[in-house]
Amino acid sequence: MLHLDFSNGEINIYTCSVNILKAEVNQYYDWSDDVLNENWNPKKAKQSIDKIPDEMICDVILNQNIFSGEGIV
Repeated sequence: MLHLDFSNGEINIYTCSVNILKAEVNQYYDWSDDVLNENWNPKKAKQSIDKIPDEMICDVILNQNIFSGEGIV
């Protein structure tokens, strides 16, 4: 569980993965996967989807490796 405590409340996340980054975030994070970022690349997402043709769409949409920033996996 991840617990974040703030002066005006708290957030508890019961299913999560936490990584401590030892360098600049841009060395780890591909912004072209993040649907909420201006650098999101829909063509790259389509290529990733094409590699898993038998996957259910509900699982594809929640896949953070294809649509980062969308849903929970």
